[in-house]
Parts: sequence; structure tokens; C-alpha cells
Amino acid sequence: MAPEIQEGDLPSQDRLEVRLVCWVGGQVVGLELDGDGLLNLDTNVFDEAIAEDYMDVLAVIGADKTGSSTSNTVEFYGASSRYTTAGSYDVKVVVSGGAITSAQIKLSTESTYRTMTIDGSIITGDSTFNDDGAPVYPENSLQLSVDLSQDGTYGTDENPIVVRVKQGFTGVIEDAIDRMLKTTTGSIQIAQKYANETLDTLKDRIKAEEDRLDKKETRLIAKFARLEATLAMLQAQMAGLFGAI
Repeated sequence: MAPEIQEGDLPSQDRLEVRLVCWVGGQVVGLELDGDGLLNLDTNVFDEAIAEDYMDVLAVIGADKTGSSTSNTVEFYGASSRYTTAGSYDVKVVVSGGAITSAQIKLSTESTYRTMTIDGSIITGDSTFNDDGAPVYPENSLQLSVDLSQDGTYGTDENPIVVRVKQGFTGVIEDAIDRMLKTTTGSIQIAQKYANETLDTLKDRIKAEEDRLDKKETRLIAKFARLEATLAMLQAQMAGLFGAI
């Protein structure tokens, strides 16, 4: 059974939707937490998944940046539950003279490898952060252990070592909430900023409309004052004319 995690869109601060999907023999097991906070589960198909691979289902639900590797020489060692991105990574390592001379990594969906930090038999993904305190690269804090007992090239462009970092349902929810609550880039902050900007724009439009109406009122008052003056003058002239007759 190959687990797959899908995260729904987070269009506003009052909506959180996360979906867990497990593929079992072409059938889908759906565990969904919708925007109303309701947890839905297809019990029949889920029971089939439990019967087929009990431990894998538990790992999918509760995994918190656990990992596996297709190599017995380069193995998963550890990852940050906060900073490492779950997914499949391609890895290439060269061991020469009982030491690691080269270590590179990238997401399987990427085209360019990045250099890993070497510390004895442990290699670590680039742990650089941006100005907002967010990881620059997905492999941030991902650590792999390398067996140095035999020299060789492990992983190539055509056949890389594949390291899979898993994240369960609870981890997806936690990460989604973290993203929502980030001080400068969180969806709640962005939505609040957008709402404030929209409110300021509306206030400016209201003020401009009030100024326009005030000016129009002033012009109309002046216009009617002139009309009244003209009417009074005409009435006076007519009264004088009739008086002369």
C-alpha cells in the first residue's frame, strides 16, 4: 500500500481542510477533516486497508517525519517535524578512503541537486532559512547516515537512492495550522491585511464621495440662491410695472 497525503486549499482563516488518501488495490480510503470540523471515514474500505497492512495504515495516520531508504548503505537517520518537507528525495553519495567526499540531494520532482553538509558518517540537508524564518529548501534538517565501511558511488542520475520522508494525518493538520498562524506569511495574517487594506480603500472612497456630495451641495445652494435672487428681482420689476400702469 502506498500512502499519499493531500492538503486542501486554505482560502480563508475560517476554513481548514485536510485529506488523507491510501491506495489499496486501486481502491481509495478517504479520511477527511472538512471546513466544519467534521471527520469523515469510509469504514468499509478502511477496514480492508487495515486487514491488508495494519502497520502501514498506522504509519500513514501517525507518522511524524519518519523515513525510509531504498539503500542499505545510505539510510534515513532523522528529520525535523517542523522544517523538513515530507516527500520523496533523490540522493547521491560518494565514499572514498572511508570518508564521504560528495553528498547531493533533491526532491524527486526537481531537476537540480543541492549539496548536503557532511559530518563524519552523517549528511544533512541544507538548513538555510529565509528572512521570515522559513526553510529555503525542503530537505532542511533532513539527516541520513552512511555506511563508510566500503568505498563506492551510491546513487546516480539514472538510478538515485530514494529516501521517503513520511508525514501522517495529524502532522499535515499541524503544518497547515502553523502556516495559517505565521506572523507575516500566514493565511490569517494575509487575510487580515487584505481586509484592512480593503477597509481603508472603502473609507477613502466614502470620504471622496462625501467630499463630492458636499461640493455638489454647495454648488446647488449657490445656484438656487441665484435663482431666488433673480426671481425676487423679476417680481420687483413686475410689481413696479403694474404700479406704473
